[in-house]
Amino acid sequence: MLKNPLLKKDALPLFKNIQNKHIEPAVDAILQKNRLALKKLLKQKHLTWDNFMLPLSKMSDELHRMWSSVSHLNSVMDSEALRKIYERCLPKIVRYEAELDHNTELYRAIGSIKSSAQFKHFNAQQRRIISHYLRDFKLAGITLSVEKKKELMKLEENLSQLATQFSNHLLDATDSWHYQITNKNDLAGLPTHIIEKAKVAAQGKRKKGWLFGLDMPTYQSVMLYAENQKLRKNLYVAYVTRASELGPNAKQFDNTKIIEEILSARLQIARLVGFQNFADYSLATKMAKNSNEVLGFLNHLSQRSSPAAKKEVSALKQFAKKQFGVTQLNAWDIPYYSE
Repeated sequence: MLKNPLLKKDALPLFKNIQNKHIEPAVDAILQKNRLALKKLLKQKHLTWDNFMLPLSKMSDELHRMWSSVSHLNSVMDSEALRKIYERCLPKIVRYEAELDHNTELYRAIGSIKSSAQFKHFNAQQRRIISHYLRDFKLAGITLSVEKKKELMKLEENLSQLATQFSNHLLDATDSWHYQITNKNDLAGLPTHIIEKAKVAAQGKRKKGWLFGLDMPTYQSVMLYAENQKLRKNLYVAYVTRASELGPNAKQFDNTKIIEEILSARLQIARLVGFQNFADYSLATKMAKNSNEVLGFLNHLSQRSSPAAKKEVSALKQFAKKQFGVTQLNAWDIPYYSE
């Protein structure tokens, strides 16, 4: 197990050494290690920052470092095999975090440190960390009944799975769409490396000419530099309608139902822990006091920035008309003429 790159405590993740076979053993090893370590920590009679809070923080950091590496790989190196492993491990992580959130013994232990004489000698950062721990326990439903905690855990597991499904649909929608060009004149304005990339993509799928996808480097280059308006429009429409009921791949990877289920799960979670809606639940850990304050800020920002934005759009329209004879500026034209 020592050879598992996900378990090595290097400064940076050893991505080139990480293989699919390393993931689940690493998850299982760290979760088992953390569970045993927590039991030992809770058996101590006199709890301090050094013998309790610091080891607890290190446990959390070790798990986060390992799982964030896996999550990153799942985002950028998508494959069917990796997806299966990720989806198998994710519920394990969620259950472990729920165990911590609902551990009344852990909650009382941290509470005892805050109420002890030593707390007043802690620095501002230490006091803030402990206060946030206790706040997060309450937000996670530490005071709920056993049945309500089970319900909350089920909702959180379901929410994590829905989030993964949403991401997978978006990724599949992005990867599945391509636009073919066979006339070299239609490539005018595009950087050489993007043209070469499109040529390789076409060859990979045994097609003639050039094949453009919706990956961000390609999409941004087309929007900024392609003189061909039809190319810009096709990529724009396909990009903004990914994983929806609209666009060229309408309903193929539609996330509409998943979004509705995510919103429903969030609302149920928020109400279980005493909030009217998920917005207020989310703001409990943020600077804004409530959703009305956020909306007020956004409306004020819109009012203050709108005149300048309209002025810029007007100037851009005049420029496009004067320099290129363009009388109607569409969404897929704005980046190109701005550039």
